[in-house]
Amino acid sequence: MSTYADIPKNLNLPEQMLICIGKLIAEWANCESCFYVVFFCLAGRPNGNADVIWASVQSTKRRMEIITDLIRYETSLDPDLATALHKCIARFVAITALRNYYCHSIYHTDDNGMMSRVDNWHIPQIPTDPIQIIETKSKPVSKATINELCCTIDRCMELSDDVFKLLHKLRDALQLQHVVLPPLPDQYQS
Repeated sequence: MSTYADIPKNLNLPEQMLICIGKLIAEWANCESCFYVVFFCLAGRPNGNADVIWASVQSTKRRMEIITDLIRYETSLDPDLATALHKCIARFVAITALRNYYCHSIYHTDDNGMMSRVDNWHIPQIPTDPIQIIETKSKPVSKATINELCCTIDRCMELSDDVFKLLHKLRDALQLQHVVLPPLPDQYQS
């Protein structure tokens, strides 16, 4: 079932959008937790070093770069597993961009106090206009924006499942007996 189908139909558009933003943030955090376990498998030992490093690196972009490098330098990984992990990281980076949009934006309301649009300001690496260095993007409260959120949530939930399946393969490939993962649900058993 899709996220869009789960939204109560009796809610107005701003309420639907707020529910979607909250769900995106929660699902993104679940997905990031799966990547933490990938990081732990690649860098961790039972001594807590992985926890310290992960907590010290605040940027999701930097965390994904570290995982990418660890995958590249882990010579015992099957190339297919490494490729699958790299593809998951690329998918997560795209999802993170939309999550960051909503987490680091300015929310506007109409005269009735209802959310009407979400603006995001950023400084591009190479400004298109050297005089105006801040770019503004705006998303209206609309069915199209809600659909974009729902599709991204669905992609995030699918990605979490994919990474979770790969975690078991990664743990087994690296022979990490100390890493205890929840069992795979029956539909993932192969």
